[in-house]
Amino acid sequence: MIYISNRNGKKGQSLLEMALIIPIFLFIIVGMAEFFSIITTKITLINATRSAARFASLNMPFDDHKLDSVVYNQVKDYSTTVLASDKFTSIIVNFSNDTQGNNHVSVNSDYKYKLIFPFHSVMSLVAPPSEFMTSGEFDLSSAATYPVRETGATACGGCGKKIGAGSNFCIYCGVAQ
Repeated sequence: MIYISNRNGKKGQSLLEMALIIPIFLFIIVGMAEFFSIITTKITLINATRSAARFASLNMPFDDHKLDSVVYNQVKDYSTTVLASDKFTSIIVNFSNDTQGNNHVSVNSDYKYKLIFPFHSVMSLVAPPSEFMTSGEFDLSSAATYPVRETGATACGGCGKKIGAGSNFCIYCGVAQ
């Protein structure tokens, strides 16, 4: 038997294979980029929350209203390069005492993350719609708790109020220490 091969058919087969593989490959690459963006946002949120809780623990005591606004600004200022400040849904500061009488300050931050790529639109084609799939947003949260350190507190050179040992500026008058 003599077989006659058609080289043009082979080129068409390669083109078809490539047309089937490229969308899947791009979906995987874009998914990896989205995943790493989510991880970067989560790590930044954790670090910002931890930094704000540490700041609050070192700068005690002062009035709660002033502390809330200062901690809120600490979280936002720390994360300005990665996180959009208007996407924070809540930043909560809590004070507590444990059974031994130690004081603790806790900061909880919630952030609304919006997907960069429209995966929710693609997923809604194959699965029933959910809240995540219709909006493309989900919540990231972080919490940090530090013991309040009142030892080593000094008086501010500008206003004379007590500031924490690790602080480099007064939250009342804004004078650098």
